[in-house]
Amino acid sequence: MLWTLFTIILVAILTLLVVYVFNKKIRVCWWEWVLFGIGILLLVFALQNTFGAAAEGESKAGFMFLWTLGIPALILIVVPVVLVQRRSAA
Repeated sequence: MLWTLFTIILVAILTLLVVYVFNKKIRVCWWEWVLFGIGILLLVFALQNTFGAAAEGESKAGFMFLWTLGIPALILIVVPVVLVQRRSAA
């Protein structure tokens, strides 16, 4: 039930982001969408594995997994956002 609620909230947030980008007519390249999508998927995967490992009593392994995949996921999310902001400012 928790992951269903998490998914509904995540989809709502992503939908609002896409609507905002199209309403403001912000130019986003296709590969920035791909990087952002891979980053979101990787972050959700890392979070799910962390919570799953913690539920099984292996919290150290879960947090190591979060560090291993969470940091690259955040990088893949932040890079397209920064590129779009720089392009919009110019």
